[in-house]
Amino acid sequence: MTKLFLLLCITAVALWAADFWQTKPFANWDQKEIQKILTDSPWAKKVSVAMAGRGGAPASGGDAGGGAGGGGRSGRGGPAGPNSDPGISGGAGGGIAESGGNSRGGFGGGGGGGGGEAAGLTPAVQLVVAWQSSLPVREAIAKLKFGAEAATSPDAKKLVEGEQQYYIVMVGGLPGYIQPRDNDAKQALVKATALTVKGKDPLPAVDAQFQMDGRNVDAYFLFSRMTPLMVEDKEVEFASHAGPLAIKQKFNLKNMAINGKLEL
Repeated sequence: MTKLFLLLCITAVALWAADFWQTKPFANWDQKEIQKILTDSPWAKKVSVAMAGRGGAPASGGDAGGGAGGGGRSGRGGPAGPNSDPGISGGAGGGIAESGGNSRGGFGGGGGGGGGEAAGLTPAVQLVVAWQSSLPVREAIAKLKFGAEAATSPDAKKLVEGEQQYYIVMVGGLPGYIQPRDNDAKQALVKATALTVKGKDPLPAVDAQFQMDGRNVDAYFLFSRMTPLMVEDKEVEFASHAGPLAIKQKFNLKNMAINGKLEL
């Protein structure tokens, strides 16, 4: 009896300590939990990135802290940015719109995203870097889009269970001018983007897609799964150089596993 009681206590403590995405069906996630998955989880991080050439050198990486992302609002940092087009996890190519304005080395014109430059401060943008192809992010998007029907909708099932041909990393909240205005600029951005694991060759992006979100743009970078990432790799870093923004964010691969399976 004592052993059974202890076993039940240990099980209860383990369940209490486990993250909700390990124990709770996604169809039962609430808005706070959806926000957690999409902006502040093992699969999504808030990042504050300084703008090079405008008061200081480029800087990036790490969680942006309390002020980043404006959690709960649409657009930068909120769920509308990371999931404005759940179907984007399909094939490569497309999604590039012409943008006017002043030339920025192949990037379009337009504003948005930057902070002030008063008192000599380096302006920065608040971004979200998320693994759009990962199961938890797809589940959060399905719950957000289909609500109470997330567990029964055929479209939700397709979104959650559909085959993921690529690793897809989304950078949400970029200034609108970051969207390439021609294919050369797009290819330059793709070539400046990679996933890196210590002791291995970088895994370069193979394509990028873009989705406007108000004055900002969300970029979706596609990477081949032919060289799979593994929990044993311990950590993977996403890095991209988009216009004046040098974006870097590390992810702990062990924390991205659910029931022993790496979810990317």
